[in-house]
Amino acid sequence: MVLGLTGAVGAVPMTATFGDVPLLGAVVPWWVPLGVVAVFGTAIAYASGIFGSGRLGSRLASFVGLLEVVFASILAWVVVGERLSVLQMLGGALILAGIAAVPAEPPVTEPAPVPDDAEARPQFAH
Repeated sequence: MVLGLTGAVGAVPMTATFGDVPLLGAVVPWWVPLGVVAVFGTAIAYASGIFGSGRLGSRLASFVGLLEVVFASILAWVVVGERLSVLQMLGGALILAGIAAVPAEPPVTEPAPVPDDAEARPQFAH
C-alpha cells in the first residue's frame, strides 16, 4: 500500500501497461503474466505447502517453513551480491540446526475397527 501511494504521488517511478507484453520470447496480453504468477506463485505454492505439511507433520513443517528466510538470504547473496553479516549467517545456521534437531512426528495409525454388537456377542450352541 505504501509503495502504491508513493508511486501515485510520483515519489517513485511507476507505470502500468494494459497492452501486450513480452513473456518468454513471445508477445502476450498483459493478463497472461498475471495469470502465470497467480497460478504458479500462489495457487500451486499454497497447495504444495498444505500437502507437504500434512506429510511432514505440523512440528517439522513449522521448522521447514523457516527455510524460506535461509534460502532468501542465500539467493540474495548469489543473485545480487548481498553481503551477509556474521550474525545473519549464525542465525541461518541456528535455523538449520533447529530443523535437524526436531524429530519427526510418529505416523498416525488407524485404530483397530470395533466389531458391531452382533459380532461381539459370543455364540452358544444349544
